[in-house]
Amino acid sequence: MAKVIVTGASGFIGGQTALQLHDSGHEVVGIDLVNPSKSLNSIFSHFINSDFAGNEALEWIYRSDAVAIVHCAGTSLVAPSIENPFDYYTNNFVRSKRMMDSIVQGKRQDIRVIFSSSAAVYGEPVMGACQEEDPPLPISPYGESKLMVEWLMQSYFRAYKLQPVVFRYFNACGADPQGRHGQPPMATHIIARVLESIKNKEDFTLYGTDYPTADGTCVRDYVHVEDIARAHVLAVTQDIPTGVYNLG
Repeated sequence: MAKVIVTGASGFIGGQTALQLHDSGHEVVGIDLVNPSKSLNSIFSHFINSDFAGNEALEWIYRSDAVAIVHCAGTSLVAPSIENPFDYYTNNFVRSKRMMDSIVQGKRQDIRVIFSSSAAVYGEPVMGACQEEDPPLPISPYGESKLMVEWLMQSYFRAYKLQPVVFRYFNACGADPQGRHGQPPMATHIIARVLESIKNKEDFTLYGTDYPTADGTCVRDYVHVEDIARAHVLAVTQDIPTGVYNLG
């Protein structure tokens, strides 16, 4: 099977993706500033404890025979991006550009890049359920930084014949069905917090009572992290056309 690089390989989505690539018989190389957990550590044929746009990681990408990079690394969450946009533009866009530039300059256009984007690029939807054809109108530096990477990939596709696949995730939730990986304690996502409150016998508070819904609470679209990881595996193994795809 193929050799696949996963950036952000110790994270919630990157870790689950690495697991499912390994389960599918692929050789997985991980890149992350954070060392993997014990349950993840054994699945990597090689792990680079580094910034994905650092010299060590870029040199490895250049010299490897990997067929794909699943690019999950980056900084997430909307509210902190408004308070500290520097980190979001730097981590999400500037470092992604450096990685993409290295791929082009190293003439590695044969390597497919599968990019973890976000439904945050849509901003406040004006047409109901989001469709890929809807105009992206992000309202936070987080959404803007993800959209900037999408634009970069589109222009590099036209100019340099790269073949990126962009997945816009809605709210990720859940954990590995075999119990090998999940979200860390005190995660911000509502489903993880609900389950933590049950486990710890603590009160749970749901914020927001003025939305235009029957009970005033917010409606969100959730997708299981296993399904997100499965989409990544399909993008590696199937001839999925270059483009943007919602995962929700």
